[in-house]
Order: sequence, then structure tokens, then C-alpha cells
Amino acid sequence: MRSGASATAFAQSAWLNALLPQATLERSYLRQVVEWIAQLGDGLAVAHGNGVFHRDVKPSNAFVRADGSAVLLDFGLATRSGDPSLTLQTAILGTPWYMPPEQARGRVVPSPVLDVFSLCATLYHLVTLHPPHGDGVDADDVHAVILAARDGETIPAAQRHAGLPRDLAAILDHGLEPDPAR
Repeated sequence: MRSGASATAFAQSAWLNALLPQATLERSYLRQVVEWIAQLGDGLAVAHGNGVFHRDVKPSNAFVRADGSAVLLDFGLATRSGDPSLTLQTAILGTPWYMPPEQARGRVVPSPVLDVFSLCATLYHLVTLHPPHGDGVDADDVHAVILAARDGETIPAAQRHAGLPRDLAAILDHGLEPDPAR
């Protein structure tokens, strides 16, 4: 972390409790973020079980309710397995900062693997306070971010967040693996 104040904010959740007074939250920001990602993952599992692929999982498409539970919103780019009537399945759609390399390259058939990568990219951003792609790239240069996403290289989360639990770092490293077969 960049400062002692940031590290303290990650270790505590009092500031989250002030934002969500009706919610029962985890005792630290880090634990709470992991809980929210697990809830979003449960929602994605239901969508995938019904053949629906979100294709734009990112922090701004996650909503935290007053009770503290997280829900995934904005299925505007979603596609259904085998349904060509929805948005194009092979175009580069979504938010480049969170998309898997194969999606950034286009010509990919939607699958749960794409959404899982983006879910891990969302967790990475919430934990490191940096999106996984486009670090150091002008935020207005979307083409440069797409090129960075195609490359698939991500700074390991443990390098960005000192003291990150080893298991969480391993989950992030594995979830952001650029080779979808791995």
C-alpha cells in the first residue's frame, strides 16, 4: 500500500459500516471484498447455469445493497449460449481494463471462463486499487488498454499490495492467467 492510512483502511471496516449501517459486514475491508466477489460469483454461476454470459463484469457493474449483499448488474452485453439474436458474440465488447486477453483479441465464443477472468480482474482492482490492464496507460487511450489486455500481463497482486494473504494472491494470479486453458 502507498501509506499507513491505506493499510489501516484495508485492515478495518468501520468506514464501511458507516456507509452501510443496516448491513452486517466482515471485520476487514479485504474480507468484505472477498465476500462480495463470492456473492457475485454465485450470481454468475446461476447465469452460466442458464447459458447466459455477462461479458462485462467490472466493479461499476456490482451493486452493494443496504443489507451489505452484492449483486451483479447490467447484463446489456450478455449473450446466451447458441443465441445469435443477442449482441455480437465475436466483437470486442466490454470494458478493456477487466477483459480477458482472448476477449480483447475478438473472435472468441462466450463462456464462463471469460466472466470468471473478469470477476478476478474486479477482485484484483478492489484489492490493489489498480485495474489489471492498462497500468501507466492514459485512461482516455482505450486502444492502448485493449493492447495491454491482449498482452495479458498483469503485475502480481502481491507486488501491489504488501501483506496480501498468500492464498488470495494465488487465487488472483491463477484467475488472471492469460492462457484460458490454464
